[in-house]
Amino acid sequence: MASSHGKIAKKYARALFELCQPADFEPREKALKQISEDLKSSPEFSSALKNPAIPPARREEMVRDLCTLAKPGDQIFSNFVATMLVNDRIDALDSTTAIFAQLAQQFMKVLSLEVTSAFALSNEEKSALQSDIQKLVPQQYASHVSITWHEDKSLIGGMVVKAGDRVLDGSLAGALERVGRAVA
Repeated sequence: MASSHGKIAKKYARALFELCQPADFEPREKALKQISEDLKSSPEFSSALKNPAIPPARREEMVRDLCTLAKPGDQIFSNFVATMLVNDRIDALDSTTAIFAQLAQQFMKVLSLEVTSAFALSNEEKSALQSDIQKLVPQQYASHVSITWHEDKSLIGGMVVKAGDRVLDGSLAGALERVGRAVA
C-alpha cells in the first residue's frame, strides 16, 4: 500500500508542481501541510471524507471549505485537493506534500540539511554554521541552505549532518564506533 501511495503521490505532486509559478511553491506547500495536519488532527473529519453515506458532492464541498481556510482564493489549489478526494487519493496527501516540497526545493536550488548536535546551539552558532555551509556550497548546486536543527546527547560531542541520504558523522560517538570497528 505504501509503495502505491508513493507512485500516486509522485504523480499528484508533479501535477501540482507543474501548475505552479515559483512564487506559489511556498504558500501551496504550507497549505498542503496545513490540510494534512487538519486531517490527522480530526479523525472524524477524515472519516467523513471517506464515508459513502455522505453524498460525494457534500464531501467535496467539505474539502473545498477546508482548502479555503488553508489558502483563501486559490482555485487551483482547491481543485487539486478536491481532485485527490474525488479520485479516492486523499490518503496520499501526506506523501504528496513531501514530494511537492522536494520538487520545489530542487527547482529553487535549496539544499536541505538536518544537523544534529550533541548539545543545543545558540542562535549565533547556528547562524555562523549556516553561513559557513552556504559559502562552501557552489552556487550552481544550491542558492540557499535550509537547516533543520536537532539535539541528541548520545552523540557525546560534535555533530551529524544529513543531506538527503548522505550522512557526515563528525560526532564523538561516531568516531569511537569507527575506532572500535577498526580495532576489532
